Amino acid sequence: AAAGQAAGESAFDNAPGRVQTTEEAKESRGLLFTASSDRTIKIWDVGAAEEERCIQTLVDHTATVAQLVDGGDDSFISCGHDCTLKVWRPESGRDLLLYPFYVAVRSINLGGSWATAAALYGGQSWMLYVGDASGNVLKFARQLAVLSKDPTGDGE
Repeated sequence: AAAGQAAGESAFDNAPGRVQTTEEAKESRGLLFTASSDRTIKIWDVGAAEEERCIQTLVDHTATVAQLVDGGDDSFISCGHDCTLKVWRPESGRDLLLYPFYVAVRSINLGGSWATAAALYGGQSWMLYVGDASGNVLKFARQLAVLSKDPTGDGE
């Protein structure tokens, strides 16, 4: 490696789009999620003994996936340049399989401006803050395992 550059090795050979962000699934048995400019989210088994491998590719976004956030309870949230926020959970009835199979359970339109950043604050009753390309910060509340727009912080 050149002076001042890290000498890391390439771990994921089949990630075709530019990787925008990564997120570790804290409750999901050694899984890593990557979001890419090719509109996909890939789920990787990084706990495998020999090498990392892609176990699922999610294709619900229609533009670059810019941000991933661990939502707890085996869920995660993605934000994209398609002006949507999506909540993903393991599909029920597949508990005996080696890996969870994630499906989008909720999609929220962000109102015409794409997400550029997201952060989760709190524990069981968290707030999700999403920054968008127009300079707004939107606030979403988790209520009864459902993501809903908080009426006290519309940010629009």
